[in-house]
Amino acid sequence: MASYARNELGFKTEMTYALLASDVTGHWDWQGGRAQASSEDDLRVLLAYGPSFRLMIAHGYSDMVTPYAMTRYILDHMPAFEPAGRVQLKLYRGGHMLYLDPQSRKAFTADTAAFYRGGE
Repeated sequence: MASYARNELGFKTEMTYALLASDVTGHWDWQGGRAQASSEDDLRVLLAYGPSFRLMIAHGYSDMVTPYAMTRYILDHMPAFEPAGRVQLKLYRGGHMLYLDPQSRKAFTADTAAFYRGGE
C-alpha cells in the first residue's frame, strides 16, 4: 500500500511505514499477558449446536501469517461432527494473499462455488 500510494497516487510524506511497529506494540498494556487469538472454541460450539453450520477454510501453502498447519492441527483434534464433510480445508499455491496467483484464484473460486452449492 505504501508503494502504491507513493508511486501510483503520488502521495508525498516524510512519515515512514512500519509493518510491525514494535516501538508502539512493545509498550502496550496487555493486562496480564498476551493470549493467542483463536476461534477453536467458537467453532466447536457452532459445529456441536448447529448441524446446518458448514465451514470452508482456505489457506496458501506458504502463508507465514496464518500457517495452514495450525488449522490442520486444530481440525484434526476436533471431535467428529455429523453430517461428515461440514468442514473443509482447502490449500492453494501462494501465501497469505493466495488469490494473487491466477491458478489459485480460479481454483478457490471453483471450490467456493461448489461448497455453497453443496449446502443447498
